[in-house]
Amino acid sequence: MDTLLDIYEGNSSVSRDAISDILSDDKSAGDLQRLQILDEAANLKWRKNVDVDAELAKFESHRKNAPKPVWKTVPGWIVTLAAASVLFGIWFVTREQLFDSNRISNISITHYADVRKVTKENEKAVKKSVVVGNSRMNEVTVDGKRMLCMTLADGTRVWLNANSCLRYADTFSKNNRKVELDGEAFFDVSHDSDHPFIIKAKNVTTKVLGTKLNVRCYDANDIHVTLVEGRVEVQSPKGNVTISPDQDASFVDHALNVRDVNTRDFTCWREGVMYFDDATLRTILKQISAWYGVNVVCRDDALLDKHFHYVCRLNEPLKEAIAILNESSNVGIVVKDGSILIE
Repeated sequence: MDTLLDIYEGNSSVSRDAISDILSDDKSAGDLQRLQILDEAANLKWRKNVDVDAELAKFESHRKNAPKPVWKTVPGWIVTLAAASVLFGIWFVTREQLFDSNRISNISITHYADVRKVTKENEKAVKKSVVVGNSRMNEVTVDGKRMLCMTLADGTRVWLNANSCLRYADTFSKNNRKVELDGEAFFDVSHDSDHPFIIKAKNVTTKVLGTKLNVRCYDANDIHVTLVEGRVEVQSPKGNVTISPDQDASFVDHALNVRDVNTRDFTCWREGVMYFDDATLRTILKQISAWYGVNVVCRDDALLDKHFHYVCRLNEPLKEAIAILNESSNVGIVVKDGSILIE
């Protein structure tokens, strides 16, 4: 705000207090936040800026239908210029800073230097020892509204999304490096040509040597393996495929498919943004449910299969996240008694 106020310091026709009132008004702040979300969506989808003039036109049109606040007597060009300046500032700053997860407020991101040591700092991540088959493995579980970054014994870095669980060995076997995942994680796999890195996600197994990829498997019938770098083989009950960078292998409705994608759509959760392009309401709600740690109740399966576009910051309150989804989908969704209800 100070930067914007400084811009108008030399303008004798409008006081500093008037500009401050404009920017502190709740309705104005909400509308400007909508512009920011649109800008984020445009950058994620097309890697270019949003049409400032068009979005400002929408901004002004929306405000015409709202009750006139006290500061409405301020010339309209000042409001427009303030909004344009904010939007430009958002674009300029977020290109370098928006997707730095350490700068996203109200999101707890724990970093493990050594996953074998659980300290008070990462007490929200529950670590225990479990038996899987004939082997004893470590199991780390992350609850809602948190992310976890950790380093495995071979140097592989793993980012765990909310409500996710990773099982791994203190020391990998002589033949491979195997982990098991429930939920969602981003892997930056340390290269080792003699020991493939194997990720078992429910009924899909991904085999890699050294690469960067995202795996999402909250639902056994909605699994995505999205490749950022390298080359991986995805094995499923319906066959095996090898995918290249900027491709997503999905196991949905008991079918295995490969398509070209913008990998940022699948990985931006690490940077504080939940983003879906042409995704089913079921998929979107599963992600919202996982992040906020709430249940979803819906009796209309046909509605859940409809496709929508959705983008939301992860530090939004649940009610605001649902409000944005309602605006995007025109679906009557409410939050009641700690659950998401589709009416």
